[in-house]
Amino acid sequence: MTEKTKYTGGVFVQHRNRFEFGGILLPNEATNSSFESRACFYLNNISRITCDVNFSIQRDCPAFHFQPDSHIIEPKARQGVTVVASPCKEQLYDDKLILSIKDNPRIERIIVSCYGCEIGVDVNPKHVLFERVTMEISLKKDIVITNNTPVEVTWYFVGCEQVLENFRISSFGGKISPFSLQTSTVDFTAREMEVRSSTFKVNIYDGCSRLVYTTEIKISAETTALEFFYNNELTYGDIKGWKSHTIQFDVTSKGRYEIHCQFADIVDENLENQAIRKYFTIQPTEGKILPNIKFSSTITFSPDRVMILEKLPVFKCLLIDPFHEVVIKALDIFVSARVFLSKFEICPYPEIYFGYQAVGQEKLHTCQIFNKGKFDFNYTVQQYVKQAEVKKKKSKKEKGALEQEQAGDDAQDHVLFPDSLGGVSKSDEFLNADSWKKKLT
Repeated sequence: MTEKTKYTGGVFVQHRNRFEFGGILLPNEATNSSFESRACFYLNNISRITCDVNFSIQRDCPAFHFQPDSHIIEPKARQGVTVVASPCKEQLYDDKLILSIKDNPRIERIIVSCYGCEIGVDVNPKHVLFERVTMEISLKKDIVITNNTPVEVTWYFVGCEQVLENFRISSFGGKISPFSLQTSTVDFTAREMEVRSSTFKVNIYDGCSRLVYTTEIKISAETTALEFFYNNELTYGDIKGWKSHTIQFDVTSKGRYEIHCQFADIVDENLENQAIRKYFTIQPTEGKILPNIKFSSTITFSPDRVMILEKLPVFKCLLIDPFHEVVIKALDIFVSARVFLSKFEICPYPEIYFGYQAVGQEKLHTCQIFNKGKFDFNYTVQQYVKQAEVKKKKSKKEKGALEQEQAGDDAQDHVLFPDSLGGVSKSDEFLNADSWKKKLT
């Protein structure tokens, strides 16, 4: 098991009789700083005679210095020698501290080591710019302090008084372990239309509170106002069912920059409203709003039943700043409409009776159609024989004679077929007049 004891300036590895200063930063000309590390070795005289001790470095390594050169230690007294490690290059240094006692053949050797490392700390960005910030929008940006050295460093923000008048800073200092980083977040909310700018300093120190690195950070913000013109309460009025009806949703931006517009579905717990929203579509579903140019989307409503809508929210419009990718404004699009289906009544009903009639005699009978609905509709008159012909095609061969006889009997009947009636599906083409009346009235 290796026993290591940590002291001020380094770690002593007992089984190897080795003192490790560890990583030491090289001198910094920018801050005029030297980052030497010191360790003091104490010698206790436990003998009854005075000891004359001399010190030296075995290979005269330029990275290690000591003081004093010698000591005279009285019995039961203690003296120390200070070893200074100050590397001048980015490399590993290794040497031995020699302790020799006059008139004592035994020589003690303590291995000392260190390695020089470049100052690898940095702060980014140097300019924190909040660009194109819309009024009442909050944005955040990070300042990253990086430590790419094998030593722990401490950082501080200095002179932030003016900055804090317009910006908020999450943290003003901290310790960074070797080869790691920390962030401090700057928060800005646009309250007024003006450009703001402030500066402060970042100081970074080593474990002995010596200045390692310093730089200046500038924070500025440009605010802008965006004004939108739109009508999000749309009215279809009275419309006919089983048809598609369109209406335009327009929005215009009076700002200086391009805005992204995106439409999303509205979801709530009301199942009836959710079912009604399925009758609506919007195209296009997204687009770009250029300054002072109207952007339009078409909302299509295709109802197939009677309904009354009063300011029903059908879509959500999101106005997004593409530069910061934040939602500037979110608004619901409301729709009002009254949907009606076509209705009619035939008179006489349910049949037209011609009575007894001589062969070859012609009789006329008037059939009246009353529009009971809110809108016009078209209709056509067709011979009922069409139904017989369809049945004839579907019948089996062994029943052909019977089907032809029935077709002959039905050839004198007629029926009215609405040509464009709301509420009528294609499968209802050959219903008789009685069925039409029951369905549409």
